[in-house]
Amino acid sequence: MIRAAVQTGPRQIEIREFPRPVIGPDDGGLLRVEACGICGSDVEQYKGSMGSQWLPMVPGHEPLGIIEEVSPRAAARWGVKPGDRVAVEILIPCRSCDLCLAGRYMSCRNRIGSHGGSNPPERGLGPWGGFAEYIHLHPNAILHKVRNDIPAEVAVMFNPLGAGVRWAAFLGGVQLGDTVLILGAGQRGLAAVLAARTAGAGTIIVTGLSRDASKLALAREFGADHTIDVEAEDTVSRVLDITGGAGADVVLELTPMASQPVRDALNAVRWGGRVVLAGLKGGRPTELSTDLIINKSLTVMGAFSVDSRGYTEAIRLIEAGRFPLARMHTHTFGLEDVARAIETLAGEVPGEDAVHVAIVPRGTGNLGADRRARARDAGVVPAGAGRVRSLALHVPGRGRRAAAGVGAGALHRADGVVRRGAAAGRQRRQRSRRGGRFPVPAAAELRVAGSCRARSGPLGQRVHRGPVRRGA
Repeated sequence: MIRAAVQTGPRQIEIREFPRPVIGPDDGGLLRVEACGICGSDVEQYKGSMGSQWLPMVPGHEPLGIIEEVSPRAAARWGVKPGDRVAVEILIPCRSCDLCLAGRYMSCRNRIGSHGGSNPPERGLGPWGGFAEYIHLHPNAILHKVRNDIPAEVAVMFNPLGAGVRWAAFLGGVQLGDTVLILGAGQRGLAAVLAARTAGAGTIIVTGLSRDASKLALAREFGADHTIDVEAEDTVSRVLDITGGAGADVVLELTPMASQPVRDALNAVRWGGRVVLAGLKGGRPTELSTDLIINKSLTVMGAFSVDSRGYTEAIRLIEAGRFPLARMHTHTFGLEDVARAIETLAGEVPGEDAVHVAIVPRGTGNLGADRRARARDAGVVPAGAGRVRSLALHVPGRGRRAAAGVGAGALHRADGVVRRGAAAGRQRRQRSRRGGRFPVPAAAELRVAGSCRARSGPLGQRVHRGPVRRGA
């Protein structure tokens, strides 16, 4: 038997057991879940803001795990074998309709279901989501390989980082020198800061609430030039002041449930600018001025989830090991405490300031020095936790682009060796070529200013264990 957290109603989570799936020759596979990130939409689903028509269900649509079993056909399709670590996309497309064949699988009309999201009644209740010890992978699932030596709590950030990449670079079209306004300082807002800086943004502005002070501070560490407390300052006035009255080139609206940030986005963007809407509002209508959109000649885009390109680039950037991503991860919970994990991310637990929260279903005993050592060895935790200056991002049709502002400051390596400027780049390129591995272009090294240690150790996470929660 395998255990999974099942949501049965608003704020109602219970642990249930399911028979261990038997993988046949025409089936998919069995994934042993290492970690599953918690998304803002998980919070709204938990609260009941997104309806209950899909309940009961096993939530968790950001799973990372190890292939335990796989059918021969699925192994050939996915290019995996038992023991491989993979990230799982939420959608399960049909893979055969005209939209799927054209690469637009996110619009598939014959969608089979999802891993961790809504599923049609005919699929029944099963271990489809990531808040479980194992996931029964559908043969049409979409998987992405991830290196095994990266700590799970960092590797599982493929989803929020993929969102930041897709929304900022692919949909927002951020280019060199652009001014980017990011409304919302959650994990996807922070990921968007990294993506925008990587794509070459000239000025990055991030907004948040007063209680988001630590997140706004982290946004500045990640490369934001300005942060705005929307409860103390007027967003539009501050943006216009920063930009000399011009407004932002690209605005990403990432706030959950709030309508005012949508109006702020339209007022703060420049004439001819681009607005990307990604913050779900729970089905509630938002009043918009279409005259404003027309008269400012704006491009307004909806951002639905993350596609394969976004995941691929996010994993590549995680594996490059040049982001201080571990600083985003704040809390790890066991399977028995999914409800409290969601409430923690929602800001409902006094004294807990959460940014990225993950469920580790099969125990959290190895989160000490051994895991921190693996993080350093994998290059995930940099020796200096300074500000992100530059990385490289592959944007289809544009090739690889490095951010502006690459200086000759210290390059802090995970092996503890500190080298400077061009010499560091030459030595790294020589080692990469000799080893047959060149993860990022030399012109796109991560430079950090100064040297400081991450708070509470390189991973800084809090491990929670508690009783099974059954309901509110």
